[in-house]
Amino acid sequence: MNNETDRGFLAENWLWIVVPFLLVVGGLTALMVATGSGGEEDDGGAFVYNVF
Repeated sequence: MNNETDRGFLAENWLWIVVPFLLVVGGLTALMVATGSGGEEDDGGAFVYNVF
């Protein structure tokens, strides 16, 4: 039983840290691609907030 505690927290649980992180990054990337400009404007896809 002592061998399990010697491995460390990250060695045992790295999958539970990496997978949700990749899911969040992938979801945000998909959201940005889906809501990005379709190339109809001349701004090259840049976000422009017109104040005036």
